Amino acid sequence: MRRYAGVIVLILITLTAQSVLIVRRANPGFVPLMDDAYYYFQIGRNIAEGRGATFDGEHPTNGYHPLWMGFVVLSYRLFPGDPTAPIIFLQYIGLLFFLGTLLILAHILFRITNRPWLVTTLLALYLINPFVIHFPSDGLETALAVFLFAAF
Repeated sequence: MRRYAGVIVLILITLTAQSVLIVRRANPGFVPLMDDAYYYFQIGRNIAEGRGATFDGEHPTNGYHPLWMGFVVLSYRLFPGDPTAPIIFLQYIGLLFFLGTLLILAHILFRITNRPWLVTTLLALYLINPFVIHFPSDGLETALAVFLFAAF
């Protein structure tokens, strides 16, 4: 457990920082995200409300990650009629996948080296990558896809 101390600290810092980011960005009625995320949300809302996999209510669509869409539909079923709660819920789901990815990466790195300081440093470098910072809260399937990639 001691060798994972640095990893646990990084996970707690990441959890705190991402939670603050999610909460601070949430405004009543609007959460600023990647534009593609809103396509997911509209399709997920339509599926949850029984209109099927459609963006505009008329034409069917299938250009989405089905597992992530399952989470999107679930979020709109849990929070019907609320414009921001489903999105915030999805950001926290993304954060859980992101934290899971960090644990998997730590496990992989510990198989390569037995130096906790090196594992912690490499994970910290991963976390400060500007592209990686947005994975957990971008509203897209990114955190899920990276988690599944790391797991398999």
